[in-house]
Amino acid sequence: MSHRVVTLLQCRVMRSRQLSTCACRPSFETGCALPPTTRELERDALGYPLEWAARWQHAGARNEFIGVMNFSDVPRSEWIPLVKKYDAEDPGFYVEWLRLRQDEHAARESEGRRGAA
Repeated sequence: MSHRVVTLLQCRVMRSRQLSTCACRPSFETGCALPPTTRELERDALGYPLEWAARWQHAGARNEFIGVMNFSDVPRSEWIPLVKKYDAEDPGFYVEWLRLRQDEHAARESEGRRGAA
C-alpha cells in the first residue's frame, strides 16, 4: 500500500531527475534515451522546435511566461521586448524557466506537507 502512495506522489521533478541519470543514449539499466536539451533542438525561424512534442512544450511554457508577466507589476513596455529578445536569442529559456518554476512549486508543496505533519 505505501509503495503505491509513494508512486502516486512522485512528482515531475523526481521523474526528470531519474531520467537525468541516462547519458543521452539508450541505457540497459533505465531503458530510456534523453531528448536533446532545449538549446540543442532544431528550431524554425520563430524559435519554435521542429519536433512536435518539443514544439508543444515550448508553446505552453512561452504562454505561461507571458501570462505570468501579464499579471506581474512589470509594465508591458518592458516585458514585451524581453519576450521578443528571448524568442530571437534564447528560445529554450521558456521551457527551462517553467521547469524551475515547477521545481520551486513542488518544493513549497513538500515543505507545506512536512509542516502540516
